[in-house]
Amino acid sequence: DSLTGLLDHSQIRKKLAEAIATAKSEGMKLTFALVDLDHIGEVNSVLGSTGGDRVLQTLSGYRTGSGCCLDSD
Repeated sequence: DSLTGLLDHSQIRKKLAEAIATAKSEGMKLTFALVDLDHIGEVNSVLGSTGGDRVLQTLSGYRTGSGCCLDSD
């Protein structure tokens, strides 16, 4: 996605399949989380499309590589 930098559905499926295969072959554990935002249309209605875009960009910053995830438990 050009706005958020996040993967689209088909890219997610491809990357997840690759990650599962790698984890299996290397005997590693794998965790996958998917977040679905409900009512983003209402956010746009209240904040306008620019405000809604900022919300999406902010939330997309919490993905892997932004310091929210641990390399191990």
